[in-house]
Amino acid sequence: MDDALWFQRLPSKIATLFATSVGSLGLFLASVGIYGTIVYAVAQRTREIGIRIALGAHQRSILRLVLLRMLRLVGVATCIGLALAGTLSHALTVLPFGMDRCCCLVSVPGILWFSRRSQCS
Repeated sequence: MDDALWFQRLPSKIATLFATSVGSLGLFLASVGIYGTIVYAVAQRTREIGIRIALGAHQRSILRLVLLRMLRLVGVATCIGLALAGTLSHALTVLPFGMDRCCCLVSVPGILWFSRRSQCS
């Protein structure tokens, strides 16, 4: 009986494993992309940062300069992502998993909370 139940649930287990793999790959690629963007932005402003240091700027002010620019960039990307998530969440309602649109939109703040928490550590 257990084998029959296991074989019956096998397609959903495979789909879950596939979705987890794709999600993990997407998270990895997003983190590499954010890292590359930050490195590129700082490399573009290396001369400016050097001049600021030569003129006596404190390390805190330079760090604030870089972080504010990155937060602005991440903020714009987050707004675009939330807008896309809101409009594309309707596509998830046709999936056979029984998710409704409200469930998809409620999960977005949880994802943002976890991503913010991982950035702080």
